[in-house]
Amino acid sequence: MRAVCFLYHFVLNGETTGRYCRAQSGNQMTNRRPTGASPLTGKIEAVVWAEVVISIRGMSAKSTALVMLALLASADQTPATRPARRPVTNQAASQPAKQDTTKGSVPVTRSSCEDEERRLAGYTKALAIFTAGLFGATLVLAVATVLLWNTTARTLDQLGREFEAEHRPWIPAQVELASGWTWKDGDATVALRFGLRNIGRSPATNVDVHTKIFPNGWGFPSPAEAQKQLSQSVRGDIIKPGEGMGQTIFPGEAIRYRFIVMSIGAADFERSREAFKKQFPEANRTSFTPIVVGCITYRFLGKPHQTGFILELSGSDPMNPFTVLTLDAAQGDIGITQLRLADYWVASAVID
Repeated sequence: MRAVCFLYHFVLNGETTGRYCRAQSGNQMTNRRPTGASPLTGKIEAVVWAEVVISIRGMSAKSTALVMLALLASADQTPATRPARRPVTNQAASQPAKQDTTKGSVPVTRSSCEDEERRLAGYTKALAIFTAGLFGATLVLAVATVLLWNTTARTLDQLGREFEAEHRPWIPAQVELASGWTWKDGDATVALRFGLRNIGRSPATNVDVHTKIFPNGWGFPSPAEAQKQLSQSVRGDIIKPGEGMGQTIFPGEAIRYRFIVMSIGAADFERSREAFKKQFPEANRTSFTPIVVGCITYRFLGKPHQTGFILELSGSDPMNPFTVLTLDAAQGDIGITQLRLADYWVASAVID
C-alpha cells in the first residue's frame, strides 16, 4: 500500500509534489498552502497524510482506503479561512509593513503616524499662540492694574487733601505788644502777647508758639530765611493722636493768650555792627530794627500744621504815625505807646 501511495504521488504531480514536500518541510509543516497550488495538489496532500497515518498507526488496507477517500474528498474543497499568500515583489521594501489586525490591537501605518504628528504640531502651535496671547493679556492687565493703582492713590490723596482743607483747624497769628522796649547792660528786652483762637472746624492739638528775635540787616540771615529755618526745626514728624505736648483748642472756644518775653543780647548787636562796618568802614552803626520771626504749631489727626509770621519792631512818633524810628541804646527805653509792631511786608512766612 505504501508503494502504491508514493507511486500515485509521483505519477499524478511529479516535480510539483516534491517542491511541495520540501516547502512543507521548510515551513515546519505549517497549515498554509503555497501560492499557486491547485486542487490536485490538495488531493496529493491528502494522500501523503494518509500514507503517514498508515505508516504510524499500522492501519489495514480497508481502513486505509476509507481514510484516503475521506481525505481526497476534503481536499476537493478550497478552505475559505485560508487566505492566499501574496507574492513578495521588489516593491515590498518601499511599502509600509502589514498591520496587525488581531483583536485588541490598533492598526498603525506610516500615513497615520504622519497625520498624528501633524495634528500634534498643530496643537503645539495653537498652544504656543494661546500662551503668547495669555502672556500679552497678563502684561496688559498688569499695566492697567498699576495705572489704576496710581490713579486710585492720586484720587485718595486728593480726597484726603480736600477733606483736610474743609475740616481741619486753623489758628491765625494774633500778636500784640505786652510791654515797651527796655535796655539793660547792652541787652534789649520786649514782651509779646499771642492770642490763640481756632477758627477751623476740628480741634487743634499740640498747640505751641515758637519765636526768635534778632537785629535786621548785616550779620544775620534774611527774615524769610530765618523764619523758614525755625519752621523746619520745630515741625516734627506725624504722631499718633494723644501724643506730644501742647494745648488743645476747640473751634469756637474763647481766645487763649500766651505771653512770651524776648531779648537781643549785646553780643548780637555787636555782631551786626561788625558786619555792617565791613561793608561800610567809615560808618558807625548804633541803631537797629529788631525782627521777630516765629510760628504757631498745631496738629490735626497727628499731622503737623503751622502758621508762620514775620514782624518788625520800630519806634513811632505819636504826632506822625507814618514815621519809622530805629531803636538806639542811647535813646534809652521806649514805652509801649511809642513802640510799633507790624508785619514785615518785604517777605512772607510759611503757612500750612
